[in-house]
Amino acid sequence: MDLYTKSYYLLVAWLLLISSCKTPHIANHSYEHQTTIGPFFYEINGKSSSCHTQGIAWCDKTNQLIITCQGADKQAYLLLYDGKLKAKSPATKAIMPLKIITTDADIGNDHPSATQVSKGIFPVAIAGEKGTPTTIYFYQLTKGNMNKIEAAAPILYPGHLGALAYQTIDGVTYLVGVGWDATYLVVWKTTDPSRFTNFKVLYEGKTAAVCNAPIGPYNSIWLGKIDDTDQLTLLTSYGSFYRKKYNFLDVWRFSDEENGLSLNQITSLHVPGYTKETARSLFFEGFTVRQIKNKQLTIWSAPHDFKSTKEFFRMKHIYEGKLELLD
Repeated sequence: MDLYTKSYYLLVAWLLLISSCKTPHIANHSYEHQTTIGPFFYEINGKSSSCHTQGIAWCDKTNQLIITCQGADKQAYLLLYDGKLKAKSPATKAIMPLKIITTDADIGNDHPSATQVSKGIFPVAIAGEKGTPTTIYFYQLTKGNMNKIEAAAPILYPGHLGALAYQTIDGVTYLVGVGWDATYLVVWKTTDPSRFTNFKVLYEGKTAAVCNAPIGPYNSIWLGKIDDTDQLTLLTSYGSFYRKKYNFLDVWRFSDEENGLSLNQITSLHVPGYTKETARSLFFEGFTVRQIKNKQLTIWSAPHDFKSTKEFFRMKHIYEGKLELLD
């Protein structure tokens, strides 16, 4: 085979490869980077642990921010920040937490999930390594405080759940969990006014079985309404540890009908890289919806970890962007 023919076949093979990759971009949907927020700090009784960020969640009711992270000391951490995000000292620009909770899971079950806050309540799934079972706890936010809801019996799940979505709409509360690389999905629902008891399984199985389009290895999810209709939307994201430009945000119509659960894709949006001082991509870990206005969503994402400084542990930035979903 001459060099010309060999080059032709290599080109064809390359085109087939990239055409099979999931990189669609719908023209009437867009993400635009706006700004960075931070840095964020924390300490615990003078002793700190570096912490791998897992999730970020915003609470409209209390104007507060939650960050979940996996500590190097084999504990799972929940960090609560005031939503005004004012630095404790203008000189240091250090945004310090209002409260820190280490979960009461067994040592080694140190992987807290990405999460979502709904009307002041949020769940956190605690697991260990891949393939380990999960325990889901519920927490309550009030102004300047967060506490575990002791009246909420933990939900035990036999598989690893790394990301949760949680939302109450019209008296129905949904709890959505995805497994490792989002290959499997479990959805619970309840109409109990407490919003944390009497959950029934709506769906449990392969994620792809209820989706009408290819899925990705999602590491953060969010459920809610983004317009004036009664339809629910599920946002799912994934990124890369070492490819800054590898960011995807998939948007699904979440339907709970008589014939069962279905996820119908609205768009799959490829987002260029905006991260600073790291090779990690924007959606490497958690994201949350900060605000919704006229189908324009303010998105916060947190790909950085907490690393040691002289006095505290520091996370460089949270990134803010605008996601626009047009008709």
